[in-house]
Amino acid sequence: MKHVQTLAVTLTRQAAQALTLAVEATPDDRLAWQPLDQGRSILQQLIDCALANLKWALVLENRAYSRLPRAFGDVAEMSLTTREAALARLEENVDRLAAAINTLDDDEIGRVLPVPAEDGVDLTMAEACLSAYWNMVYHEGQIRYIQTLYGDMALQSAYLETIVAP
Repeated sequence: MKHVQTLAVTLTRQAAQALTLAVEATPDDRLAWQPLDQGRSILQQLIDCALANLKWALVLENRAYSRLPRAFGDVAEMSLTTREAALARLEENVDRLAAAINTLDDDEIGRVLPVPAEDGVDLTMAEACLSAYWNMVYHEGQIRYIQTLYGDMALQSAYLETIVAP
């Protein structure tokens, strides 16, 4: 039974849902706003998450670690200029990653993927399955923090009713 794969797909989709909720709660005039005029904007972080899902889908499809070519990021920054386009790409890449995860057999989950030293330590296929999930959870937190910096103190979560701070 594909317990790890099922959990990885479920968590990845939940993280994408929470990330989408955070981005949808962002006013249009704040989507490209950068803290201190130098941090990464909410839109840039959303694009990063879309690309992370693609990267890990390719790793799992090819059963080998690799980075996306730098040009992927450059093209994404130039073409994904709206919330709708970036969210659509996120959804597309999450679906691709989920499909890639579901192709793994249980006997592959513990297999080690060699990773170049400059990128960190070797990963198991199970860890690769969860890497985009981790990335989206991290960036949702970053986005929620940016929202407080521009004054949005509402606690919005995929798991809770919207709560407005006093």
